[in-house]
Amino acid sequence: MYESNPTPWENARPTDISWIGSAQHFIFFVGGLVTGPIFDKWGARPPLFLGTLFCLVSFLGTSWSTRYWQFLLNQGVFLGIADALIFYPTTSAISEWFNEKRALALGTAVSGSSIGGMVWPLLLSNLYGVVQPKHLHQIVAVITTPLLLLGCCFVRERKGVAAHDAAGNQAEQSQRSMRSAILDLRFILLSCSLLVLYAGIFIPFSFIPKYALDNGISMDFANYLLTITYGGSFIGRIGSGWLADRFGRMRRFNVLSLIASLGSIVTFFLIWMTTVPAMIVFAVLYGILSGGLVPLGSACVAQTTADMGHIGWRIGVMMAICAVGAIGGPPLGFALKAATSSWIPVHAFAALVALLGALSIFAAKLLWQPGRLGKF
Repeated sequence: MYESNPTPWENARPTDISWIGSAQHFIFFVGGLVTGPIFDKWGARPPLFLGTLFCLVSFLGTSWSTRYWQFLLNQGVFLGIADALIFYPTTSAISEWFNEKRALALGTAVSGSSIGGMVWPLLLSNLYGVVQPKHLHQIVAVITTPLLLLGCCFVRERKGVAAHDAAGNQAEQSQRSMRSAILDLRFILLSCSLLVLYAGIFIPFSFIPKYALDNGISMDFANYLLTITYGGSFIGRIGSGWLADRFGRMRRFNVLSLIASLGSIVTFFLIWMTTVPAMIVFAVLYGILSGGLVPLGSACVAQTTADMGHIGWRIGVMMAICAVGAIGGPPLGFALKAATSSWIPVHAFAALVALLGALSIFAAKLLWQPGRLGKF
């Protein structure tokens, strides 16, 4: 919103504005290193209530902000902390309660962010200019706080899962420490594979509007492409979860690798997609294929957890590792665009890196199930 509308502070540069989102994303990703262990020790409700409080403070603080550092603190830092306190306990709790349908459950839960991605931009763009920015953020606070409080009431951890694996079997004594939970070579390979995948597959999401504008498409429709992408991701998050569960628990790796590979192919063909119909097709396909990657990644981590008492810790570590790719990938893409003055290297780079991540995920699966190369 700050990038497409006048800002309340003077002399705001695009790089200054981008730091707000970057700070929020960085704190969200690395925040799992703290909120994950909090969930493992105290359950879901303490971090959820604290996250709701941070979210409320963030929006109310933003409504009274007049200087850049105040916006950075409220929207970048406080909202990033709120995101971490809410996301990790929720996904960890879902992973504890579901086994056979874990991927579908996670995909359904995360699909709510797709709905938010469609609704919030439309709501804010219609309100901006009609009400004062101060009141705009207060309206957001009034809408979000009751919904978050409902989540605090309904989300809770599952008792008695510690010292048991994802299937409910007793974990070996050597697998019950926090150290062994993250030093497993297979877990490290899976996390690094997801890092590479996120570094490539999320690049297009950052430049879809800019790419459309460079091809002569209007600003309104360029922004509308993001809404279409979010709509596709809603389908993808639920559909990929159902598909992964349909083929079995360990084959979730295969489904994740397959979807990521198809996503890389679609990204590569964006080189020739320069018309409005072609970009609509890309937005739909890209949204469907990229939407399920985060919940499927979390499902794979949960599926290979030897002691579910450390599920929050493992998901937090995985997301912190992936932060390097998710946050660093888009700037690399824009750097390629600036260096070559062409979108072709950007598409090719994103597709190649995503494909490398997909193949690495399949290799990680073989470490858990050696000798299963020919079975989907």
